[in-house]
Amino acid sequence: MTRPPRASHWHYDWQEDMYDSEAIRESGLPLAWVPTRGNHIPPCAVPICEGPNVQLFLARGLVEDETELGTASPLSAGGARLSDNYGRSHLVPEYEVLSGASSLRWHLPTTSQIQQGTVVVSQQTHPITMNTQLSVADLEFPRMPLPRPPPQDRGAVEPGLRPVRRTVVDTRPSDTDFPSVPPWKFGIRGREITKARDRGEVEPGLHPVRPSNTDFPSMAPQKLGTQDRGVPKAGLPSSKPAVAPKSKRGKQNPIATLPSPPSDEVVDWVEVQKHEPPLSLNKRERAQLKHLVQSKCAILIDDTRSMEQRWPQAREALAGMADILSVNDEWAGADVRFLHHAETPRNIKTRHEFEHIFSSVTTCEENKVMAPKVTQMLEDCLPLVKGETSTKPVVLLIFTDGVAADTKELLNAILRFFQKLKEGNVEPNLFRLHILQMGEDRKVVRPLHEFRDQVVKRDGGRYMLNVVSFHPGRGLLNAQNIMRILLAATHIPRDEDPDALPMLPPEVIKAQMLELEGIRHMSDR
Repeated sequence: MTRPPRASHWHYDWQEDMYDSEAIRESGLPLAWVPTRGNHIPPCAVPICEGPNVQLFLARGLVEDETELGTASPLSAGGARLSDNYGRSHLVPEYEVLSGASSLRWHLPTTSQIQQGTVVVSQQTHPITMNTQLSVADLEFPRMPLPRPPPQDRGAVEPGLRPVRRTVVDTRPSDTDFPSVPPWKFGIRGREITKARDRGEVEPGLHPVRPSNTDFPSMAPQKLGTQDRGVPKAGLPSSKPAVAPKSKRGKQNPIATLPSPPSDEVVDWVEVQKHEPPLSLNKRERAQLKHLVQSKCAILIDDTRSMEQRWPQAREALAGMADILSVNDEWAGADVRFLHHAETPRNIKTRHEFEHIFSSVTTCEENKVMAPKVTQMLEDCLPLVKGETSTKPVVLLIFTDGVAADTKELLNAILRFFQKLKEGNVEPNLFRLHILQMGEDRKVVRPLHEFRDQVVKRDGGRYMLNVVSFHPGRGLLNAQNIMRILLAATHIPRDEDPDALPMLPPEVIKAQMLELEGIRHMSDR
């Protein structure tokens, strides 16, 4: 079994370490994280606590844009209980459970076809406890029913999927069903399928489309009209550009791209729906949105040549964000800057304005020198948060596909700004800086996270800098994912937080402290 990563690396995306190991690609791990929701626990889940009336399982999920651990139980109707960095408990409806699995992936057929939604899952042949020694030899393939997605979010899976090895799984829904496994977790990666298809080993097919009403980012595109000849099927790269059907062209379906493959492969263009499904918010997120629209927003976009492949994706993501925020009259818009252009359009509020800005700017052959531009943005924001009566939060977004060429200067500029905030006694919740990295270059993911860790360590851990990487393992950078990031970092007062625990009266707190003090004295005797 492959040695687990050190604790210092756990905060990175688990797929970064997984795909770096050739042995993992060949044999896989005996354990895997299986997505689920509510109180549906996979039958192969590994329990961490068992008792007469309770059974807990190890769970993880997204809490304020960070992957946090917690517990899940079949008795909990709302989901898993996860804790954030501040010790607060969050009820997460969609999460992942640690389960025994030796093979959980999609496979393309060569001869036969099976029903929609077929997936191969591994399960241990005997119950697992805390002292159970797991190995690949102890696992086998079970029959696992998968649920039917909701009508509004039902994904399209064309026939032509075949499970690994010999097992075919019944896909008829039942009362005990739990969600299907999203393709970005255990599916064969797109470029590997492309190479295998070019060698004549597999036939074209589809990855399953994951339901869109989830907090976990998904790289699966929505259902596309791909029945016309010449249009590539969703989720698979093609060796030549696609021709969109005439009925799908025009303003209702602009062109956007999947994450760009390595430089030696062809970039595919596919049709995507212009307007994404409405963003579903819970009670706490609605309270956060109320405060987010009152924030001052500034955006810096990397316009170097390497961003050319991601230009349509960034344009559509920001335009979609404007669609969501502009519904509220309190939103004043965003100031937009480009790395190598002097113009600074201010108070951009609508989709049309964002699309016009992107169409008027072209990428250029320059280095990713970010420190001067970021310093200018930070200095412009300083008067907004440093005043004694300042209560308006400031949100800065940086869109890039790589690491800055002047990383040291950028680090010093951010630290100097944070020091000024500390000297001015500015509350940390009044400022947020988000660096959103897009693209498929995994080599820049870890340096960006190390850059964030250096800032947090030298700034005293005030968590005003957030770095998020979007790649095939996490999904496309789109409007909904940007909104999730912004909402997760938006502070709301305690009296408006529906998840906040009730404050105890002072006399109750004092009585509890005296009781604990008495217990401590008795134990010392």
